Amino acid sequence: MLHAGASEPHEVDQRTGGGDWYPLGTYTFAADGAEGVFIDNTDTDGHVIVDVAKFTPAP
Repeated sequence: MLHAGASEPHEVDQRTGGGDWYPLGTYTFAADGAEGVFIDNTDTDGHVIVDVAKFTPAP
């Protein structure tokens, strides 16, 4: 996750618990579109697939 000038990695392995949503936190994003979710396959041992990423505005 790249947000507000920082990077915060999250590792999710859906070989167990597949189909579940994994909340990754609350973040502030700039309006210029340079931030968001980036997928990387470094140090993986299988396929890297992301079905969907969901963004919800904070109240």
